[in-house]
Amino acid sequence: MTMKGLKLAVTLVVLGASFYSAKADAQNFQNPNQLAAQVSPLLEKPQIRDSQLKPANTSGNSSSVETQLSQGYDLLKKDDYKGAIEAFNKVLQTERNNEIATYAYFGRAIAYLSTDKYEAAKSDFDQVIALDAKFAHAYFFRAASQYKLGDKEAAVLDLNQAVNLFKAQGEPELAKKAQDMIKNIQTS
Repeated sequence: MTMKGLKLAVTLVVLGASFYSAKADAQNFQNPNQLAAQVSPLLEKPQIRDSQLKPANTSGNSSSVETQLSQGYDLLKKDDYKGAIEAFNKVLQTERNNEIATYAYFGRAIAYLSTDKYEAAKSDFDQVIALDAKFAHAYFFRAASQYKLGDKEAAVLDLNQAVNLFKAQGEPELAKKAQDMIKNIQTS
């Protein structure tokens, strides 16, 4: 599967059409648990189908890895963050520098963000971005970690990058939401 196809799958998983209300935008960065909780209902198993997760460069045990990745996202959906982290850790024992690893790091970062482990979340979002510099959602959520760690400037930089990527990827609504978050940070 191509990176483009896998990105599309995760886009559907993570954000769907829209997961913010304009009224809640400012509160979301102040409470990343709410931010991540809004992601949870969007982590539906149909978007993590085996047919969507068949990258060429796996360790050879792709069925088991795909099952673990799918389980991790299922556990995120159920707010079982500890279980999700364990599932993503298992994936990352064999997958380090490929598409599957990108989404395992992303899922684990969301779980860390949901449990107030902002440094760990930031570190995993850093890994996602190192593996795929065009992963707009990673910049968006890393901004939440940056904000909670007290680095508003870095949060704004990440959100600006998310805006640019969302626009380039034909997601103007998501770009607008990231722009709104920038305004909220700058006025907070």
